Amino acid sequence: MNSPAPSPPLTQGAIERITPDAVRGWAVWQGEAARLSVRVNDMHVATLTARLERPELAEAGLPLLCGFGHRFAEALLPGDRVEVCLQDGRTLPHRNGMIDNFSPAQIAGWAIEGEPDAATGATLDIIVNGATLTRITADRPRPDLEKRGFPRISGFLHRFDPPLTPGAEVFLRFTDGLPLKGSPKRLETVMLGSLDRCTTLRIGGWASQGGAPVTVDILVNGTPSPRSWPTANARTSPPRACRSIAASCSPRRSRWR
Repeated sequence: MNSPAPSPPLTQGAIERITPDAVRGWAVWQGEAARLSVRVNDMHVATLTARLERPELAEAGLPLLCGFGHRFAEALLPGDRVEVCLQDGRTLPHRNGMIDNFSPAQIAGWAIEGEPDAATGATLDIIVNGATLTRITADRPRPDLEKRGFPRISGFLHRFDPPLTPGAEVFLRFTDGLPLKGSPKRLETVMLGSLDRCTTLRIGGWASQGGAPVTVDILVNGTPSPRSWPTANARTSPPRACRSIAASCSPRRSRWR
């Protein structure tokens, strides 16, 4: 697959979180901040305008001022039903989620979408460096989220094959093009390493860059060694990330970079 994300509709929105004390989310009406009606058990309790800043949605092409939040005058009771309606009476669906873990090997998190009382695991597009890689469904159990009132089946895990390379940018988006919270993720080219040992005959340690193999230079008394030393294939965490390297050196005067 290699298709651009669709443009967001001019009128849409979502409830992201309902607690006993409040409801929050976002909404747009004809490309502008929407005027909303909040209902509890079919009774109107508030009218509000979605005017809170949502920079991550602005990045997806929506207005910056489109978020909303409302605190209930009285705490909700178990079984209370909350609805947030657009100006034409349409009820906002429930949509939420975020990226929990990101590495060169995988990306994981949770995502839900659907009506407020019947949300299920969402369908997401994974976009790497601007190209759609695949489409996945959040169909893994998340008992930790169930304890917080979210659907149990709402987790996702995707393994990259081959692993991502340093500098890769990854977006997770709902099927209408809106980003999942935490997108985009960028695989930074962070240098990590350690000098583990240095004797009169050998020097050893490990190094990685963005979780991938890296070539290192060895200096002896400020003079570079006549060759560079590649590390082995990277894994997930040091010191197993790279094979030890070895070279002749003088004790206590070697520098690592």
